[in-house]
Amino acid sequence: SFLYYILPFNWRFTYVPILSASSLEILDAPGTFMMGCNSRHLNEVQRVEGLIVVNIDEGTVGVNTRRGLSPPSSWSSSSSQQDLALSEDMTPLIPNLPAEPVNIFKHICKRAKFQMELSDVQRPFYYDIEEERAFRMKKCLQFNTEISFAFLEMMVNLFRGTLSYLRIELRRFNKQLFMESIPECDKPFYEKVLSTDMFKQFLEDRLNEKIDYWSDYESRTRPYAKHTGNLDLLIPGQRHQKKPDRRQMSVTTFSTLAPRVFEVFRLPGLNDSVTYIKNAILMLNKTIEECRNLYYRSSYIYLRGMFHAAEDNVESALDDLLSLHTHNARLLPIRLVCKLLQSFPEDEREELLRRKGTTHLIELVHDLEHERITPGRRIMDNISIPDCDLNLEDFVETVSLLDMATDYDTIQRLFLALCQPHRPTHVEKYTFDVLRLSYEENQTQCKALTLSDGCLQVNEVILRVSSLIKTDFGMGRIVLTDKRLFFIKDVSNTYREIVKLRYIAKLEKVQYHSFLMAVDALVITDLANRVKFTAWLKNERNLWCVLIEEMRAGKIVAEATKDFTAIGQAVQNVLLLDAIIRSGQDESVTHYGQVNCAVETLCFFTSYMADDRHNLPKDTVSALQHRVDPNIGQRERKTVEVMLYTSDLNNSNSPRLWCGMGDGKVRVFDATNWTLERSFVQTKHTVSALISVGDTQVWAGSHGIFIIETETVSCNNTLTDHPDLVVDIVLANQGRYAYSASVDGTIIRWELQTLRAVKKIQLSETHSLRSIKLYDNKLWCGTWPHIIALDLEGNPLQTFTHMPDSNTGKILELDCFEVFNDEIWAGCRRESQVVIWDEKTTRKKEILRPDCRGVSVILLFGDKVWVGTKDGTIFIYNAISKQLWKTIKAHDDAVRSLCAAESRYIMS
Repeated sequence: SFLYYILPFNWRFTYVPILSASSLEILDAPGTFMMGCNSRHLNEVQRVEGLIVVNIDEGTVGVNTRRGLSPPSSWSSSSSQQDLALSEDMTPLIPNLPAEPVNIFKHICKRAKFQMELSDVQRPFYYDIEEERAFRMKKCLQFNTEISFAFLEMMVNLFRGTLSYLRIELRRFNKQLFMESIPECDKPFYEKVLSTDMFKQFLEDRLNEKIDYWSDYESRTRPYAKHTGNLDLLIPGQRHQKKPDRRQMSVTTFSTLAPRVFEVFRLPGLNDSVTYIKNAILMLNKTIEECRNLYYRSSYIYLRGMFHAAEDNVESALDDLLSLHTHNARLLPIRLVCKLLQSFPEDEREELLRRKGTTHLIELVHDLEHERITPGRRIMDNISIPDCDLNLEDFVETVSLLDMATDYDTIQRLFLALCQPHRPTHVEKYTFDVLRLSYEENQTQCKALTLSDGCLQVNEVILRVSSLIKTDFGMGRIVLTDKRLFFIKDVSNTYREIVKLRYIAKLEKVQYHSFLMAVDALVITDLANRVKFTAWLKNERNLWCVLIEEMRAGKIVAEATKDFTAIGQAVQNVLLLDAIIRSGQDESVTHYGQVNCAVETLCFFTSYMADDRHNLPKDTVSALQHRVDPNIGQRERKTVEVMLYTSDLNNSNSPRLWCGMGDGKVRVFDATNWTLERSFVQTKHTVSALISVGDTQVWAGSHGIFIIETETVSCNNTLTDHPDLVVDIVLANQGRYAYSASVDGTIIRWELQTLRAVKKIQLSETHSLRSIKLYDNKLWCGTWPHIIALDLEGNPLQTFTHMPDSNTGKILELDCFEVFNDEIWAGCRRESQVVIWDEKTTRKKEILRPDCRGVSVILLFGDKVWVGTKDGTIFIYNAISKQLWKTIKAHDDAVRSLCAAESRYIMS
C-alpha cells in the first residue's frame, strides 16, 4: 500500500487507490486529495487544472496548467537539480529529493528486482500446484518486504537530521538552525516538506517520543551514522557557529539485513463467531503453553487478549493485555486497556491493577484521562516572550527557547544578576527586552564579520568583535573566539593570530597619555613573555578584560579538571556577560549603575580559579582521565546511584557508560567521545542496580526490573514480581540465571531465556537489604546490621556483625561489602572503618581506618581495592598487604558508585 511506503508520515486527507472511468469527475472536487486511475485516462486527467500528475508507468511528474500537462520530469535527483516549475503560470514547485538518500533507495530497488520467469529456469519445478503457489507467494512477500524496507530507510535518511534540532522538554523544533545545516541544493525540498501537515504530525510524534518503525530503525542505525562522523549530537552547554552547508547523513544497512523469519499461526475455520472465538482461544492456549520463544509468546498472548475482549470477557482480556508489560511493552494497547478498565468502578480498577502487579499503570491511565480532557502543548514555532515581568519559571523557559543559555545554574545566575535588590523574584520585562536585543546585536556583528577561508578552525566560535581600534599590529579589529584572540587589519582584512587563550599569562589594564587625552589600553602577555600585545580599546577595555579572563578561565578549568563541557559553559557566560554590559548602559534597566555586581555574579570560572578550586592533588591529576556530567542541561541535579560499562563485543554499538540516576532515569554516554546520547529510559523513582545480560540487554533495578534493549536504548519488558525497590542483580550459571534482591528481603531467581521466576527466597525479619553477591557457591546478603551467607536454596549459613571494641553493645551499620580471596571487606556507614573478615572462619582479621565520615562503596580491581567515601575521597588499598596505595580527591560529595571498564579504567 502507498500509505505503508510513506511511514512514518500519515496522509490525513482523501485517498482513493483507483477511480473508475465513470468517477473521474471527482478529480474536480475542491480540497486536498490523492487518487489513482488507469493511464488510458491521462488525456481526461490533463484537463483538470492544478493537479500534480505522477505517471507511475513512466516514472515522471508533471503539473496541470491551462495549457495542459507541464513538461514531465523524471523522478530522480538529477545533476542539474532544477525544480520543475512554470513561473508564468505560477504553478507550484516540485523540488527534487536530496541525491544521496534517493540513490541509495534506487540501488536497493534495483538489487531487490527479480524476474519470476528467469527464476523459474534456475530452480527445480514443483509438481504440486499448491507448492508452486506457495513459492510464488513467498517471493512476492520477500520482494514487498525489501521494497518497504527501502522506503523506510530513505525516510530515515531524509529526516534523521531533524532530531538534533528538537528540544523535547520545550516542545520546540529549531527550523532555522536545521535549514542552515542543509546544502543549498537540497533546501527547496526541505522548505516544501517542513511546511506540510504531514511533517507537523511527524514532529508531534517525535516530541511525544513515539516508538514506531521509523524511530526503531533510526536508533538501530545511529551507530553507523556516528561512525561516519557526520551525525550532529547537540550537547547542552555547547554552542555552534554556523557551519558550511553539508550533505545530510545517509546510511544503508540493506547488505547486512537478515531475511525475516516468521512463525505462522493458523486460525481456526470461520463458522459462527462464538464458536470461532472459543476455538481460537483454545488453540492459543495450547500454543502459548508450548512456545519457548519470548517474542512469539508475547504476540500470542496479545492475540488471546484481543479474543477475550471480543467475547466480552474483560477480566481475562486484562489478564493477558496487562501481562504484556512484562513480556513486550510495545505490544501493550494502552488505549484499549484504559477503555476496558473504564468498565470497572474506580476503587475496583485500582485494586485490580495492584492485584496484577502493575500499579505503575495507574499513573499511565490517569495521564491518558488527563490527555483526553486537556489538549497537549503545541509545538513552538515562534517564540513568544511574556508581556509582563518574568518570574524564575518564565525566565528559565524563555532564555532556553532563545538559545541564550541551556545550563540551569547559568540561567539562575543571570536571573539574580538582573533582579532588583528589593524584588529578587522577578526580572522586569523592559530589562529583559534590552538584554535580548543586546545579545542579538552581538550575534549579528559576529556573523557579519567576513573572513577568508581557513581563518577559523573546526567548530571555532566567534564571541566578540571589537570596534575599529589602534593596536601594535596597526588599525583594525580584534576578535575573541573560544580558542584564541586574533587581529583583522582594516581595509585589507588581513588575518593575524595574537595569542591562544591558554597561553595568556597576564592581562594589564593601563592608560596611555597622549598630547590631548588619556586612552585606556589592554596589554596581553603570554606565558613565555614573547608576545606583548597592546590594544587601545578606550571605553571597551574593561569589557574586553572581563570577557577574555572568563573564557581563559573556562579553558584552564576544563583542562585542569578534564571537564570539557566547561568550555561550552564559559562560551555561554562570555556571551551573556557581553549582553549584560551592553544593556547596562541603558538608564532604565534594573542593573544600570550596578553592572560590576552583575558581572561578578556571572563570572563563574573566574571566581572558580580565584578560589584555586581547579588545582587538584598530584595523585588525582595523574589518575584523572575525563569528567562527564549526566545532569548537564537538567534543572535539578540528581545522584548517580549506580553505573555500568558495556563494551562493543559485536561491533554493533559503541562502548557505553550507563548511569542510573536518583530520579529514575537511565542516562547513557557514548564512551568513545563521552557525548550524552539523546535516548534515555525512565524507570520508577530511583535506579539502584544495573547489570549487562548478554550483548543485547541491560537490566535496571528500580520499583521493578526494567529490561532495556541495548540496540535501541528502549525498555519493552518490566518484571514486577518484587514488592519493593530492587537494590541489586547478579548473574549465575554462566548467565543462564539471575538473582535479584529488593529492600524488603525478597530474593528471586530468574530463568533468563523465559523470564520466569523459578525460585523466591525471603530473608526473615529483614527490611534493609542493601546488596547481594555470589561467591563460593553462596549467596551473600548485605543489610545495615549484618552480612548473611545463604546457600543457593536460601538456607542461612553464616552471619557477620561488626561491633566496636568498647562494650557498648551497639552494632555498627554496614553500607557496602565485597567478597574475594576468601575475605570479606565491609565499609561502615557512619564510621571511618573498613572491616575485613575471614570468609571461612568468620574471624575478624583487620580494621582499616581511612580518614572520612563513612564508607559508601567498595570495588575490587585487579590487586587493588577502591574504597569510596562520603567525603568524596577515594582510598586505594593493596588487596594482599592491606596497605594504602593512593588517595584520590576529585568529588565534592559522597562517592555513590564505582565501576570498572576494560581492565584499565575506573569510573566513579
